[in-house]
Amino acid sequence: MDFYRGLAYGLGEAPKFRKVDLFRQIQQGIEQMNQERERCILSGLSPFI
Repeated sequence: MDFYRGLAYGLGEAPKFRKVDLFRQIQQGIEQMNQERERCILSGLSPFI
């Protein structure tokens, strides 16, 4: 459980108490990172589109 709390901290989140909430929080944090990464890639390619 400490690993998942550390992962949530690493994603910039304050970890939730319940395990199911913590897993959902980590999943949303990873999805948000992926979306931000895609936006950065697309904004860097915008002159070529």
